[in-house]
Amino acid sequence: MGRKEVILFGCGNLGYEALRFLGEENVKCFCDNNCSTVGIREKKGKHIIPFHELVKDYKDYVVVLCVVNDHDLCDLAEQCEENGVYDYLAYTTLKEMADSRKECLEYIYSSENRLQARKKLWKHRVHMLEKQVEYFRNHADIRYMKPAEGQLRAWQMKCVKAVSEWMKGIEDLGISPFLIGGNLIGYVRHNGFVPWDDDIDFGLIRSDYEKLKNYCKENLYTREALYEKAKVGGGMSASIEDCCWECYPGNFVVFYKTISIDFFVYDYYSEDISFDDMKLYADEVRKALKAIDSIENKVRYLDGVSAENRLCTVGKSKFIYFGIDNIEMEHKYHKGSYIPENVIFPLKRVLWEGEEFFIPNDSESFLGYEFENIWEFPEDVGIPKHLKTLGIDENMG
Repeated sequence: MGRKEVILFGCGNLGYEALRFLGEENVKCFCDNNCSTVGIREKKGKHIIPFHELVKDYKDYVVVLCVVNDHDLCDLAEQCEENGVYDYLAYTTLKEMADSRKECLEYIYSSENRLQARKKLWKHRVHMLEKQVEYFRNHADIRYMKPAEGQLRAWQMKCVKAVSEWMKGIEDLGISPFLIGGNLIGYVRHNGFVPWDDDIDFGLIRSDYEKLKNYCKENLYTREALYEKAKVGGGMSASIEDCCWECYPGNFVVFYKTISIDFFVYDYYSEDISFDDMKLYADEVRKALKAIDSIENKVRYLDGVSAENRLCTVGKSKFIYFGIDNIEMEHKYHKGSYIPENVIFPLKRVLWEGEEFFIPNDSESFLGYEFENIWEFPEDVGIPKHLKTLGIDENMG
């Protein structure tokens, strides 16, 4: 049990109560953010020090936060942590844990107890944030969120420019990638990027998907091969300027000027195969996939599944759905039916973030097959998915 002196952070009524309860002899001084009170000797001659002095000279003391309001309490805790003051706890917690001065001091002097008290406060802070997020989800209109700013916005525009540039380079393939996922939501809901989005995804009908995949095989390095090339060349610059690609279970990705362009496959399904039968077969595929160890072997297995073509038709049909080799499709059954062909085709060419791209014929209906409700705030609201791995500041402001 390590005996440490106490500093009371907050010299209002609750601070004075804490002083009386803990005993003047056990309290070193007060700390307060109100500069007008600093230097005044309060009850029993206890000094009031400014916070910067606490940080500089008193980090080895136990700081007891003496405020009643939950928001103020969380603000003080955050202020302490941001400045390297980690040995703190709330006076309100002390009163809950101990009835007498002796019990209270014993609680303070136990490092384990102090840790548990901080954990309780952290949980309370998380709960408050969850309540705030829930409030905004219920009262704010997602359509009117401000666009991204700063580095995130610059990254979004870099993505658009790089993708448009790369797409123009493969125009001779005669394929028609169309915006899907978050980018299509951005078009429908925000007239541009979703404010926190940081990549670009495309859908391709199977024939176009295989054509592009074969092009990548014949003309691009894999990511691993490009890294090896860069090593031989004596540096990693080649991995930034060159274009490469990588195949994953369910999709493949082209990397161009550090931008990742994701491509996902859609199939025409036989009109003789019910949606429920397709789901059963897809479940079999995913079950088999879980037993396969490496990504390379998973990809090889899924290539075999798509080549076997048990459910799909080479020609067109009335029904389109996510490719059977798209492992994400299990999360998209809420509609309980295939996507009608006329929801996707004919594709429309539109202006999105200053460049032309294809989108499905009926974008909002199409999104209904992937997302249950695009007008609600999602769980990942405000969280870019890729910037951190690239070492880019995720700050949206």
